[in-house]
Amino acid sequence: MATAEVAEFQGLYGPYTVSEILLQKIWMRGLFQLAEIRTVDGRALRVEYPGEWNRLGGPDFKGARFFLGDRLVAGDVEVHFRVEDWRRHRHDADPAYQGVALHVVLFPPEKGTDPARTVSGEELPCFVLLDCLYHDLEEYAADEAISTAGNLEQERGKLLENLLALSIEERRERLLVQAWKRWEQKVFFARRRLEMMDWDEACHHTALECLGYRYNRGPMLAVAARFSLEYLASERPVPETLVGSVPDTWTRDGLRPANHPVTRLRQYVRWAKKRPDWPERLGEEVMTWPRPTENPRRPATFIELASRFRRDYQLPERHRRLDEYVAAGTVPGTRFITLVCDGFLPLVAARNGEGLFAYWFYWYPGDAPDAVREILKTAGITDGRTVSHANGWVQGILFSLLPMVSPHLEDDD
Repeated sequence: MATAEVAEFQGLYGPYTVSEILLQKIWMRGLFQLAEIRTVDGRALRVEYPGEWNRLGGPDFKGARFFLGDRLVAGDVEVHFRVEDWRRHRHDADPAYQGVALHVVLFPPEKGTDPARTVSGEELPCFVLLDCLYHDLEEYAADEAISTAGNLEQERGKLLENLLALSIEERRERLLVQAWKRWEQKVFFARRRLEMMDWDEACHHTALECLGYRYNRGPMLAVAARFSLEYLASERPVPETLVGSVPDTWTRDGLRPANHPVTRLRQYVRWAKKRPDWPERLGEEVMTWPRPTENPRRPATFIELASRFRRDYQLPERHRRLDEYVAAGTVPGTRFITLVCDGFLPLVAARNGEGLFAYWFYWYPGDAPDAVREILKTAGITDGRTVSHANGWVQGILFSLLPMVSPHLEDDD
């Protein structure tokens, strides 16, 4: 099996690492802008099929199909950080790479950089990912770390060992600090999205991305790019047709029926038609909420019963209002909770300032891995009686899994 290259980048909380495997997943899942993209030499690129992921020797993807201008090309795809990596890895002298038809790189080549060529000397078209990414690369790394932590067996032992070495008060304070950093990340990423899009478009993309979490985020984002909220609200789109507009990129195997892409798109089309102005409603609704006075930078003054906060700040009623007034009751179960925590609250905070951390922390937990709940219970963080389960405790655990954080639950600055 080929060894993946790793690079280090500077993130919001210090350096973090990215593997070429993450870049390969971004390509495979279509987690980048697919419309109106071009190669380095200016040719229009339209990806029909990213290829079959090859985890052995040879090109990263076999049998891809894409259009270069009006010409349909079938061939392999190789993914690197930089154009220079092609020669550094000696692919230019390896016949196994003769079938490569597209070189995908993260960074644009510097002026004067020689393009990648096959053994026969054929120059390869090059596509640069960086300018087409939906998010900051740090967010991709963070989400990938969380989404691949489904088992958590090895991580569970390390996390519990580190937590149990502290007193119960220190454990909760430490996780509160971690949750605060995770909140800051989410708001930062939401702000970056709002720099690229207007409010309605950012909400539209965020909602579809959350509905596609975690295996169909890319295709859902492609649907958001191709079909606006206004179109879905005013026309008569068929969910099956929307799925068909992004061929060969959907994951269906192993999904519960509720997470099938057609089911999720049917929910969103119904949502768009019932609440075509839902982004405006979201902003108006959340901005009416009273801002708690607790200081999240001083954990000892902030840790309290989730049930008390939910009662004093009427979280059940606010949840119902978001569900009915904003989303028209179209997204059932924990996926709507995930929409609120990962989508709605960070977006509103990014546009209108802070003051929503406490709501986000004490909101109900959404699509969290079962292992995270078990860690919290075993460590005595939550017990269902004196300290209720809440989104913030889950996020505190998840932050410690991110590639930019040490496994020892680093102290706050």
